[in-house]
Amino acid sequence: MRTSREPSSAPNANQKSKTRGVRFIERPGRENPYGVQWPEKEWDECKKAMVRKVKTLFFPTIEARETKAAELRTARRSRMLAPSLSRDDMTDWEAFKKAIGDTPWQDVVAAWRSRIVETGRATCTLTVEAAGKTYVAHCLALRDKQKLSADYFRHIKTKIGLFVEQFGDLTMDKVSAADVVEWIDDFGHESDLTFDNYKTHVRSFYAHFCAGETPAVSVNPAAHIKDRSEGMGEVGIISVAQAAQLFHTALNHREVGGEYRFRHIIGRLALEAFVGLRFASGCRLEPGDIKREDKGILLPKKKLKTKRRHYIDGLPENVWPWIDLVAKDDWHITPRQYMGLKSELFAVANVPHPRNCLRHSFATYHVAAYKDAGKTAYLLCHQNQDELYEHYKGNATEAQGKLYQTITPDTVDELRRGFVPALTQVQ
Repeated sequence: MRTSREPSSAPNANQKSKTRGVRFIERPGRENPYGVQWPEKEWDECKKAMVRKVKTLFFPTIEARETKAAELRTARRSRMLAPSLSRDDMTDWEAFKKAIGDTPWQDVVAAWRSRIVETGRATCTLTVEAAGKTYVAHCLALRDKQKLSADYFRHIKTKIGLFVEQFGDLTMDKVSAADVVEWIDDFGHESDLTFDNYKTHVRSFYAHFCAGETPAVSVNPAAHIKDRSEGMGEVGIISVAQAAQLFHTALNHREVGGEYRFRHIIGRLALEAFVGLRFASGCRLEPGDIKREDKGILLPKKKLKTKRRHYIDGLPENVWPWIDLVAKDDWHITPRQYMGLKSELFAVANVPHPRNCLRHSFATYHVAAYKDAGKTAYLLCHQNQDELYEHYKGNATEAQGKLYQTITPDTVDELRRGFVPALTQVQ
């Protein structure tokens, strides 16, 4: 019941206003003694979630505070006190508004829903991670029913697991054919047959979710990727003279201003050519991974196709003179930059560039020189030495293999003699 009598005492500090959640605070003797406090939901970038944050503002007069409190009361009572948006949400909203122009967003949503009804296609909400778990469980059930061999199931589990590691957070419809090709190529596969094998597993994975009356995804990104192999596939290598020409160019080619164009990638190049590192591993190496005193390199699992930590020592002697030419700062180059410079180097040197030819050349010449498939497989981080030996033997003579191991900065000029430029070779 209202009363006209004056209160016998001043209001207590921290008393509530007339609306729950809006609180008054007073701090006598301050320049702005009259405060109002209220909670809001705000995006926490560290926690990646909305959290409750208490906001406080202070004013010089009671009237100014009451004006703010009135705004907050109105907003809370009408449920218009919206939570703060994350930076990504703000970016998405700005992009959306720019795309639709003056069209009301309600019209855009209505048209989108109408299109779904018209085509019978719902928006894809299935993530690659969730699909991977479902698919592997499905294949496990087939294995248990003896409709899949245990070995083939192991291949499915491994390859789909690697695919999920790369694309797990995306919905199935967000992975393109180009993404699939780039992902497979990043492994630096041993042959075109391996590329086709990975592609087949991705295609089967997507086909499982494209089937049925209500498919989870409408497009299979691997369906139209062309095979690269015929039969068992052939490895592409370069000759000893061509390899020497490539490194001679990397060592000596200068730009118009006199600066060396390719010297700062020569260490990575040598690790591919004389140790057999995959491109994906070599281009991500850091100075700390190279153990010069032990003549070894450390390959963390994230830099290997096998996803297992691997330390390689006993590297061929001719790789170290090349690594010694590289300054510490020269190792800081992105994979994309390295790929661009490497491709440019092959063109400038006029040396043919079959896919993964440096790794294949190393394996071919190492097997030919030492006839030790176990040692070659160890350096290549390859699990099956018998398969590796069958794949690379017979592609070079023992003399060629041993000569390849002698390519150093001091010998490239002599060893490139007899080199035939790629553009003049008989096709």
